[in-house]
Amino acid sequence: MIDAAVLDPLGFAADELAARGALVERDGDRALAVLPGPLARQLAVPEAITLAAIPGDDRIPCGLGAPLLDRLIADVRATVPVASVAWPAEPPKLAAAERMAERVIVRNGVADVLGAAHASASYLAGAFAWIAEADDRYEGMVFVVAHGATGAEPDAEVTAALARVISGDDARAVDADNAQGATGAAAILARRSAEAIGDRLGEVAAAVARRRDRELARIDDYFHSLTAEARRPRRQVARDAIEARVAALHAEHLAKLRDLRARYTLRVRLEPVALVAVSLRVAEVRLRLRRRKGERELALHIPPGARAPDALPCVACASTTRSPLLCDDALHILCETCAPDPTGRPRCPACRGGKARPA
Repeated sequence: MIDAAVLDPLGFAADELAARGALVERDGDRALAVLPGPLARQLAVPEAITLAAIPGDDRIPCGLGAPLLDRLIADVRATVPVASVAWPAEPPKLAAAERMAERVIVRNGVADVLGAAHASASYLAGAFAWIAEADDRYEGMVFVVAHGATGAEPDAEVTAALARVISGDDARAVDADNAQGATGAAAILARRSAEAIGDRLGEVAAAVARRRDRELARIDDYFHSLTAEARRPRRQVARDAIEARVAALHAEHLAKLRDLRARYTLRVRLEPVALVAVSLRVAEVRLRLRRRKGERELALHIPPGARAPDALPCVACASTTRSPLLCDDALHILCETCAPDPTGRPRCPACRGGKARPA
């Protein structure tokens, strides 16, 4: 996961305005821009503006969730769904790749290295912005990468290198003509990005729940005290009038609780900011996986700069694993969460007709 500071939303806005004909001068955490009249009207901003990541009196905000940034991102997504670049980094040596593959541990089977060769591959890298809203607003950004054909996930070093490639910080990257089939991994990235923000959303949900519970306790105490006073009037009141007052308080209490639930319901949006298909050379190592009397072959990919082969995708969920477990029937890959116990016969959704991705 990478934060907004790495992806630089202000820099993106400045570059996009400059590409559309604006005169832009960056000055630290702000940028001065003079826009052509048609562009200013299209974006509903003045012709001379000051952009900043943090809003100010005379500044137009360009942080995550800012209207101007959202409009620019929407326009870019509509015109260039997937950009393509080629990254001519040197792939690992074959001997080194085989040594890495030999360290792959199958929790309930055996993996034999059959050989290695260099090959071309495409990875789809995606930056996704997430916004969670309840009584407050939270936002962030997540960066995920998947092998275009297999959905495998590179290690942290390769992910960081690809982040530099798509942000323009690696001078070796050049524009490519097409995505070479990597767009098929877009659905995988969407599921994986939703999983990647799980820990952060857990923190947000806990904070929202604490505030909701405090508000709930305050409302309950308030209406309990009102009900108690209504049942013990200081002067003589007819019982029917008391019961009517209590019923009205009860109805108002329930209405407040309904409003409370609506106000503290967490609503989450996850939207793609950029999708880039990266073509590169990798070391491809063929493995033979054996489990009981069954066996199958599998290709591991090791990109430039990797310290380990790509993590293998689980057929039962969006996660990946570097310690796979094999099902008994078709030797599908299962992760530690879906198959925590390496003994016995694991339940495999792909074999049982469940909703699972192909192996």
